[in-house]
Amino acid sequence: MKKISLIAFLMIISLLFISCGKGLIVGRVIDENNDPLSGVLVVTEPPTYSKITSPEGYEMKNIPVGVYEITASKTGYSTKKVEVKVFKNRATQADIQLKKTEK
Repeated sequence: MKKISLIAFLMIISLLFISCGKGLIVGRVIDENNDPLSGVLVVTEPPTYSKITSPEGYEMKNIPVGVYEITASKTGYSTKKVEVKVFKNRATQADIQLKKTEK
């Protein structure tokens, strides 16, 4: 029993240690012709962080380490979700391609 408690304790401490720190998510949102899209809303899930893209892309700073789903949406384009992993003191590249919707 003591062995199981010790293993569980060590796992919890390891998870807390790994999840400490912050990173960065950067990327570009492009259309089907690979042209940059500005004015795209990029939001993390959980919905804690969001940015509006410029032609150069977007940058989300000070994101806690972990796994996130990012949703990119703009009127007249499909919405797209991608999963990203944020690592301590590193930039994670998350480029997204949106397609025009039929009118």
